[in-house]
Amino acid sequence: MDLLSPLEWLFGLLTLTGLVLILIGHKPLSQGLRWLHSRFAPHIQNADSKPFVFLPSYPMLGLLLTLLTAWLFCGLVIPPLLQYTAWPPQRIEAINLIIQSLGFQAIGVTVIAGTLRTSGIAWRSLLDPRPVGANFGRALVAYLVIIPPIFLISAANEALLSGWGYPLSFQEVVEIFRRMDHPGLKSLLVFAIIGMAPLFEEILFRGLLFPWLAGRFGWAGGILISSAFFALIHFHLPSALPLAALGIALCLLYALSGRLILCVFVHMLFNSINLFAVTLWGG
Repeated sequence: MDLLSPLEWLFGLLTLTGLVLILIGHKPLSQGLRWLHSRFAPHIQNADSKPFVFLPSYPMLGLLLTLLTAWLFCGLVIPPLLQYTAWPPQRIEAINLIIQSLGFQAIGVTVIAGTLRTSGIAWRSLLDPRPVGANFGRALVAYLVIIPPIFLISAANEALLSGWGYPLSFQEVVEIFRRMDHPGLKSLLVFAIIGMAPLFEEILFRGLLFPWLAGRFGWAGGILISSAFFALIHFHLPSALPLAALGIALCLLYALSGRLILCVFVHMLFNSINLFAVTLWGG
């Protein structure tokens, strides 16, 4: 019997690679953290400073209320309507999940775009991927640097929950994905997980909510509060602490680089590798 599963070998290798990168680049990282502290401590002084987008309170609260309404509609109205169809239960479960994920994400991106346009903010000022190749390379390095603490926090979290007797499981979206047998629906869910979810969540939580909160509670408060919300909206206790840590890391990446596209690419890598690993090897 193997001591480690292929999944554990994969994340162990990623963790080791990340630790090497941290050791090689410890000086740039420490310099970046000092710059972050000097720029934002004890609170953001200039709410108009670039590259961050600062929505006024009224549009921001209106955006959050609209997104909450859309989420309630997708989660509470659509499922009962699907029960009136002649589809088998497994097909209904899959379509319901796609509507609640991909449908809501598409609505969310559309609402955010409208809010930015109404507020006179150019979309490209928030999310400019150019140059794509260089930014993806930076994101890959950032992902490898982020993985070691996330891996250790996740392992400690699992050990703690297991000690308390709490059952460990994948998130619902992964469980349903593994049960899906329709290739078209499965492809849509893959697109939602590795494409739309990172785009929507990074624009909302790091691009808009983090600067808005930081302007009111200081950069540390903005990072912690936005990361807590990011973890909570996944509604999965075993993943809450690792996702909060990921949120903190992505906030720091955005603050240090000023490039939201790096957070989107890192999030895409995180979701893609996790989905690939649990699909190929399971638990």
